[in-house]
Amino acid sequence: MTIKYLTIKNPKEFKLSPLNCKKSHTNSLTIIAGITPPIYYQNKSLDQNLLNFCRVGITVSKQISKKSSTRNLIKRRIRSVLKHILPNYGLDKYDYIIIAKKNIVEVSFENIYNEVKYSFKKISKS
Repeated sequence: MTIKYLTIKNPKEFKLSPLNCKKSHTNSLTIIAGITPPIYYQNKSLDQNLLNFCRVGITVSKQISKKSSTRNLIKRRIRSVLKHILPNYGLDKYDYIIIAKKNIVEVSFENIYNEVKYSFKKISKS
């Protein structure tokens, strides 16, 4: 089963109810997962229901780096990791918020991959 992932861009959508959330903390990332609200199940442009999808939002604040190029590099790395991990470990109709921590700047791509994989395994089991 392939899961298509959509991006969360609206700041209101980043606020998940803490009661229904699963959290996973690692050295360089925090991942929060919650069930997608039913109003997002409908594709308004095609007028049909969406199947096999999840939504992902990535947050990298200015506290991590003042340079936008560094923040964008971190986001690109996380998106690249997600393309490999979501088909195997992503849950259908879930929202994932990925929050980068300060030391992610020094972390290698392989470590980011391992941390995201560990977090998604932990979230999918619980």
